[in-house]
Amino acid sequence: MKGAIAIAVASAALASAAASPAKIEARATSSSSSSVPTVTVQGNAFFAGDERFYIRGVDYQPGGSSSAEDPIADTAGCTRDVAEFKKLGINTVRVYTVDNTANHDQCMSLLAQNGIYLALDVNTPKYSLNRDDPAPSYNAEYLQSIFATIDAFSKYDNTLLFFSGNEVINADNNTNCAPYVKAVTRDMKQYIGSRGYRSIPVGYSAADVESNRYDLAEYMNCGTKDQRSDFFAFNDYSWCDPSSYTQSGWDQKVQLFSNYSIPLFLSEYGCITNTRTFEEVASLYGTEMTPVYSGGLVYEYSEEGNGYGLVTISGNTVTEGTDFTNLMSALSNTTAPTGDGGYKSNGTVSTCPSTSSTWEVTEFTGQELPAIPSGAETYMKNGAGTGPGLAGTGSQNAGGASTGTASAGSGSVTATASSSASSGSGSAASASASSAAQALVNGDMGFAPFVCGAVVLVSSLFGATLFFGSEIVEARVGEDDKAKTFHVHKDLLTQHSEFFKAALNGRWKERADRAITLPDDEASSFEDFYAFVYTGRLFTINEGDVIVGDNGIATDEEYDRMGRLWVLGDKLQALFIKVMEEDFYPVDMQALISKISARSAGLRKLLIDIVVCHWDEESFAGMDVEGTSKEFMHDLIMELAKVKMETRGKVMSWEGAGCQYHEHGEEKTCYKKLCEY
Repeated sequence: MKGAIAIAVASAALASAAASPAKIEARATSSSSSSVPTVTVQGNAFFAGDERFYIRGVDYQPGGSSSAEDPIADTAGCTRDVAEFKKLGINTVRVYTVDNTANHDQCMSLLAQNGIYLALDVNTPKYSLNRDDPAPSYNAEYLQSIFATIDAFSKYDNTLLFFSGNEVINADNNTNCAPYVKAVTRDMKQYIGSRGYRSIPVGYSAADVESNRYDLAEYMNCGTKDQRSDFFAFNDYSWCDPSSYTQSGWDQKVQLFSNYSIPLFLSEYGCITNTRTFEEVASLYGTEMTPVYSGGLVYEYSEEGNGYGLVTISGNTVTEGTDFTNLMSALSNTTAPTGDGGYKSNGTVSTCPSTSSTWEVTEFTGQELPAIPSGAETYMKNGAGTGPGLAGTGSQNAGGASTGTASAGSGSVTATASSSASSGSGSAASASASSAAQALVNGDMGFAPFVCGAVVLVSSLFGATLFFGSEIVEARVGEDDKAKTFHVHKDLLTQHSEFFKAALNGRWKERADRAITLPDDEASSFEDFYAFVYTGRLFTINEGDVIVGDNGIATDEEYDRMGRLWVLGDKLQALFIKVMEEDFYPVDMQALISKISARSAGLRKLLIDIVVCHWDEESFAGMDVEGTSKEFMHDLIMELAKVKMETRGKVMSWEGAGCQYHEHGEEKTCYKKLCEY
């Protein structure tokens, strides 16, 4: 083993210095400007420009949340109510139902003029998932409706976020709906990116169910970036005045979510067991909670026969209740904390929960999700068209449901929109696909030295036909200004990677487009993979597949580089994972890999096996525990305990496991058969 020094180095490489914004508070204002800054996600917080944005709002659905009415299309009602919103001092309203065929310009403009954002549910009573039988209701007609709603509201700067679902899961026995909720979230994010809209956050609003709330939050934040939510919200009525931060149990929730890596807020709050004085407002926007929470929405604005209304509406008359006055006072007396509110700029992605009595997800496990219904794939490139509005016949039994399982990463943006899809003040310029340049790689890749050798090597290994007769595919890796485009022969990719083999030879959309986008991966690591594809070798300095510096010892940068390449190779199921010598498994990069790879990754399992098999007391003494993910340490401890119970000092045979991590010649002995305890 190469020792503890490399482990510490790998941990240090993870630390990136993100600049903290100078301002922190974006609140409702009396500005008459029709423009507001768009809100983005940074770490576990929202930001409006450079200012930390806290949601200070109410749930707004005159007629009731299940009523098929659109308050944003009702200009008179909107005008009437915005005056009350301004008086309350809020900056956000949540709307549960809208008509995606109606015009919303006037109300959205009026809200923006008063510094008010919209948090919008994209579902309607007729177009939504059926919690009793979710599979058939996840179909192309349903997605067409929610995509049309995105089209209608993406152009507004004050569209704060989209809810992909609301309380679909409301008990332990319908947690089987979770993969479908997550698939909808994935599809919405892909649609927004594919149509060239600005990156409007997409997430889920969970019911007030204590038993599965944390599992659901973890589930919505696990997997690849395309699968993960941009935020997580939940309804919480546990603070019933008179109460306190500790009496209500809110302190325990803050602790529970202290390491959550995406924005968290309350999509509904305001218990009515006793008179509501909204004591919780001071805690919600106080320094104890803002490192974890980004505010919340009080349920609800208008009285709908349930006792929660802040006001009573009769025609054009609004009567303010005691709750209205109390909330107005609580908000007025509570400003957001100074500084950045203690937000975390970088966090660890969650681990997908295991099946249990309160988490009955068995059909799709881990990172598996339903594949997008085949009839909906065209919307990514051509748009959703005119939506069904509120008069449509409904989608739950429309047919055309998903029939397969999607691979991780399948929701990455690959389609591109025309410029006409990106009109409006809130949308970004559309992405346009570059023409398929018949070159191996862009000029700035710097890989000319590899090409000559690649022709000889590939021709000898795979035959001239494989190389020269193969199509060229485009791989765009990374995000925004860090992205790079590679042009690679298809047969080489499919020969070296099971991931590309599935994408380019199967039924994935990438097969037809001959283009793959990997926004979650680093271009520098893909560049090393690209070199391997064309040369058959990993990057090296000295002879052999061992990374060393001038003095023959591996350098910090090279360990980091190799660790990141291993993570990419594990995701791509790349051949080079199996051609490494068995004495160079990257255990010295354990801290780095444990943080940037999925918990279920084979590479993680390999590292645990090596540590259990080969590490001694000295190795453990030098282990960078703080730099290693908690999930890795947990799994390591469990494996060590298992080995101790099974072997009790005897030699444990690994022959049954076979060489599951690498390949070698017959003359070499697999290390998996040399583990003594």
